[in-house]
Amino acid sequence: MIYTITLNPAIDYSQRLESFSLGSTNRSSSERYFAGGKGINVSTILARLGITSTATGFVGGFVGDFIVQAVKNENIIADFVSLESSISRINIKLMGIEETEINGSGPLISDSDINALIKKLRSLTQEDIVVLSGNAPKSLNSYNFIRLLEVITSKTSRFILDISGKLLLDGLKFTPFLVKPNLSELSEASGMYNLVTDESRILACKKMVSLGARNVLLSLGKEGALFYDTVGRVHRVEGIPGDLVSSVGSGDSLLAGFIYGLSKYDDIDTALKLGNCCGAATAFSNGLASSMTIANVIASSK
Repeated sequence: MIYTITLNPAIDYSQRLESFSLGSTNRSSSERYFAGGKGINVSTILARLGITSTATGFVGGFVGDFIVQAVKNENIIADFVSLESSISRINIKLMGIEETEINGSGPLISDSDINALIKKLRSLTQEDIVVLSGNAPKSLNSYNFIRLLEVITSKTSRFILDISGKLLLDGLKFTPFLVKPNLSELSEASGMYNLVTDESRILACKKMVSLGARNVLLSLGKEGALFYDTVGRVHRVEGIPGDLVSSVGSGDSLLAGFIYGLSKYDDIDTALKLGNCCGAATAFSNGLASSMTIANVIASSK
């Protein structure tokens, strides 16, 4: 089973604006709302590829109720910890000439909430794949984050980490099977800047491996993706031409497609190509890519 852990899921409320004036009343031309969070995005794309996964993490209040129902509607198994006294966040996405996001900090996570999630994770096996994606609520400290990682890595060796900042550096100490940074996250974690060439990016990936990662999947947006393994082999795919609608969720779609390809074909190059197609399909879509859009991008890229 594939498990995705979203520590700080949300309702993503997206509004499209033709123009925006600070300090004035602005009216959207359209709006959408949906369950958001990087792990949930991964589960959603996996479901649209025909792969069942279990989504877990923390949810609370009326927002949490919406998230759970939305996850179930995508044929994903929902197994979240329900927060007794906190409400999950709502993120605002302003779409238009430029993409602007206002993301909430998230609910209060207590020690008992952490213990409840740890109890769920103790049922993991070596056959399971665990994806921990997205930033944590500010209330989740490093100590409790490390407790989660200790349980996960004691149960399975196929642990994938897609997180940023200090928590990423904490996670690298647990030798995850795969980390999936974008360029900004890679730069911050490696301490290397001006990553404008593949050569510099490969050196930064090498630094990530030296810090504990066994493999690195680097999301490059419109430039495609790069995979660097633990013995220094590099796999590269170029970006797929198309009209960008929104980059939100494209990195999560890349990761989901890669997991799907690796699980089905056990081949890095095939997995990377499928991941690249899924990432592009979402970038060309208003929201996460549909099964049909993914299939069309895969067909057109052959």
